[in-house]
Amino acid sequence: MLKVVIRIAGNVACLVVVLAGIAAVAVGSQGSEPTRKESGEMRGRISGVVVNSPTGKPIAGAYVAVDHSGDAGGSNLGRFRKQGIYVTTETDKEGRFVLEDVAFRDDHPFMVTHPGFVRHQQTIAVRRGEPAIDIHVRLKPAAAIVVKVVDTEGKLLRDKTMLRLEAKDRRVFLPMRADWPDLPYRTDSTKTGTFSFGELDTGAFSIEAMRIGQAETVYHAKVSDVAIEAGETKEVVLKPADHRSTVKIKIEKDPHAYLGETKGAAALLISRKPALLAWAGRNFYHLEDERLGRVWKSALVMAILTPAEDADTLRKTYTLRNFPPGEYAVFTYAMGMYKDWKSPAAYLRGAKAVISPGKERAVEIPWIEPIGPSPTNARMLYTLVNLEAGEYTAQEICELLMKETSAKPGEIVADSSIRDQKLAFRAAKLQIWDLLERIYLEKGWRLEADYKAKTLVLRPGASSKQ
Repeated sequence: MLKVVIRIAGNVACLVVVLAGIAAVAVGSQGSEPTRKESGEMRGRISGVVVNSPTGKPIAGAYVAVDHSGDAGGSNLGRFRKQGIYVTTETDKEGRFVLEDVAFRDDHPFMVTHPGFVRHQQTIAVRRGEPAIDIHVRLKPAAAIVVKVVDTEGKLLRDKTMLRLEAKDRRVFLPMRADWPDLPYRTDSTKTGTFSFGELDTGAFSIEAMRIGQAETVYHAKVSDVAIEAGETKEVVLKPADHRSTVKIKIEKDPHAYLGETKGAAALLISRKPALLAWAGRNFYHLEDERLGRVWKSALVMAILTPAEDADTLRKTYTLRNFPPGEYAVFTYAMGMYKDWKSPAAYLRGAKAVISPGKERAVEIPWIEPIGPSPTNARMLYTLVNLEAGEYTAQEICELLMKETSAKPGEIVADSSIRDQKLAFRAAKLQIWDLLERIYLEKGWRLEADYKAKTLVLRPGASSKQ
């Protein structure tokens, strides 16, 4: 995890700007479950050769992996290895590789990387009773973009700066051996003020830099439509923008006051996706809940806030100046122990912020009393829902969700205050993730778990349009 420690004014000791995408995300929720290893015959095998596409010569030292680790990483990797869903190796001098003890699954993310080449990635099915897989991987020379971050006078900024690369066509680009998958490609610059994005394919990219420095001022620079060809190296200079904007974020109460024993500092997280506020309700999450991971991976900026001595009375305002204009979801997040839970829990709440050039914006993240934990299995959120064009009441939406997820009658219901309210939809086939986020944007409704009643309730809330 890359992070930048800086000092800010006020009672808070430090602010640490880190890269998004470090939340622990549950794996194994799609596709078949990994088979327990009882003998060598209970697992599969993937072998192959990696060569240079233009020359056909073998590539030695290429990193090869089956990797379901997502953002989990760390101590989880040992568990994933035992399950056969995280297996890695490198090619020998002849470009050959072998991945042993791979679990039987239909959805293994398979990747091959090597400096100077475009990352190869595909999904591989390893099935019991079928021949071992032997694959021929052809890596093509990669493009690279060298970024120089400068100040208003054109001098290189030698402080670490978060850089964000995004492909115009939404393709995923990752640094060597990074977790699978993440979008966009985030990293930080070196102390020289430069950084090189490698392993890029032909395409057009946008590059964004952000840094929070003295006096709580945000350095922001962005260049769009940087076109590059495979094998080419291009230099880009990022110059600061003068947005003259100010956003003051007030946190009414530290979530640790509810969660109890602190297991991590509170965080302030800012995303360009207001629809993700659908998940900042009255439930708290297990740290490997994919709803939490979905929010973290979308972050433009995430800051760790040093807890105050008296967490019960924390009421702070954090000021960011020159923040890029746009619509944002601003979250506060904390991790702690809840009652008799054996694992730490995370509590997430947030508010929408519309930031304009030359304007000051106040955003208050109000305290919402939690109602209990959310179910940790987010598998239903990937289910596709078929919507016919027309109007649906809140209760009809819940009935549709029950039908598509094979839930028992009464497990998904609408709150009585909105049961008969209607939403209009066009004909569409979309995941429940997207449906619930769209409902939030339209009505401000959230699907929350009533832990005691063992039901999911579509509840009203402050509209996102306010």
